Amino acid sequence: MNRIICAVAFFLCIAFVCWFYADDTLDLIHNAARRKGLKIVCRAIAFLMPASMLVAWGLGKGQRVFWAEAGGIFSFGAYWLVKSYELRTTAAGRKAIVGRLEQNHGQVEEVNSP
Repeated sequence: MNRIICAVAFFLCIAFVCWFYADDTLDLIHNAARRKGLKIVCRAIAFLMPASMLVAWGLGKGQRVFWAEAGGIFSFGAYWLVKSYELRTTAAGRKAIVGRLEQNHGQVEEVNSP
């Protein structure tokens, strides 16, 4: 039972991160079509994580459960690949280090000087 609680908590936490925090830095992308595309991809991935948990629960026991859970974990890996691409193309990490980013009402904005 403890394994089930831990698995559910893990999937809910990673889905929460993807669903509620994926948009924070998307405004740094100036291309509206690319920004919208990345948002759709992140939302789809955030949906897949708890969906895989539900599939695993419905399957009961066995090897199929492992693969359903693995799908959820791989979807989180896909989220980080997408997010890494976004952060690399916007140089958000470098801008944050030098103090050129601020968080304002849940959105990250670029400022001219620290």
